[in-house]
Amino acid sequence: MKNSIRSIALICVITLIISCDKETPKLDPRKTILGKWELTHYGNGTNLTSNDTPIVYQEYLLDSVLRYYSYEKKRFINYEKYWFEDSLLIQSFETFDDINNEIIVRKRPYLYEFKTADELRLEFQFSAQITSSIYTRID
Repeated sequence: MKNSIRSIALICVITLIISCDKETPKLDPRKTILGKWELTHYGNGTNLTSNDTPIVYQEYLLDSVLRYYSYEKKRFINYEKYWFEDSLLIQSFETFDDINNEIIVRKRPYLYEFKTADELRLEFQFSAQITSSIYTRID
């Protein structure tokens, strides 16, 4: 009787081990995005060009600030805001309208995908010449 119970228990354990899919842990985009990123590829869909000499890096900060660092100028050259809405990463920046004498907030929505914690793919959601970008973490 003991052997039967052990055999059944062993079969159950083996079945559980075999049948369980190993799921990759879901990355939290609000945490994963933090840090410095360089553009490594750009283009449309799968037709991507390698960016061998990046001129800037982007740094996503904890307070929803996105800043751009110029390697040539050796300083930060631009600041924007960012946030997540559902499956989109929104980047926004302000421009001044000289005609109406007002500040306009522009938004760029991207469908985002973290291939890994160190590789980010962005798909621009408006019609444009370049809609796809791949970034690699540099810190």
